[in-house]
Amino acid sequence: MSNITTLNGLAETIFSGLTAYGRSPIRNSGVPVAMINITDIQRGNLDLTELETVYADEAAKLERYQVKAGDVLITAKGSSFKIAVVPETPNFMILSSNLCAIRLKSDSPISPALLQAWLESPAGLGQLQIQSQGSSILNLRPKGLGEIQIPLPTAQQAQTLNALVETYRISINSARSALESRQKIALSVIQQVFEKAALNG
Repeated sequence: MSNITTLNGLAETIFSGLTAYGRSPIRNSGVPVAMINITDIQRGNLDLTELETVYADEAAKLERYQVKAGDVLITAKGSSFKIAVVPETPNFMILSSNLCAIRLKSDSPISPALLQAWLESPAGLGQLQIQSQGSSILNLRPKGLGEIQIPLPTAQQAQTLNALVETYRISINSARSALESRQKIALSVIQQVFEKAALNG
């Protein structure tokens, strides 16, 4: 590793999510907008299938909370750190107040996936814990996130690590998809057996 930088040095922006209290643009009706919550981060991935829907007079009022593909999301409040990278999606999505987003600069030497891997490492979690203002309950703010120190790999190391993390991510997601498919098949067979037994009984 060649030197150490902070997240502020790597990030284009670091921001927190929308609070539904006070002078919030959230309304009971209006333009529907998908909002990401902590529960949507599962095993290091962002599940976009059951996002909460909120409403605003116009989506433009929520643009400061909008996430984009490649943003690294991390819990700002809660009992444990959960981290995920926003996948490619055409949908307009915003963050809830329990999350923060890190958007890396286009020329960042490390990829979003590599940043996630480092933040999930013992060293990264230690840095997050230092910046969290809570004791048992996390309270992480963009300012604290920006001060996290990250050891920078050389250009050659970064290229190798970025490729390795991406290969690992693809392999893990493929294995999870295969496992979920097998589980669905097994449950379907079990259900059919019980239904057949009930009819014969």
